[in-house]
Amino acid sequence: MKQTWVEESELHKAEGRLFIDEWMTLVFDLTTMTPGDIASFNDLLQVAPKAIN
Repeated sequence: MKQTWVEESELHKAEGRLFIDEWMTLVFDLTTMTPGDIASFNDLLQVAPKAIN
């Protein structure tokens, strides 16, 4: 998975996934995706369980 984000007016690109405890806004262009690709967002967007200390 590739990620792209803007931080302090600077565009960043990287490979991998984002797992941080900060809010983010995700924008997807669904017009280029198949119904199966769109359905796969269910797994991607699930909230990870919090660790119990």
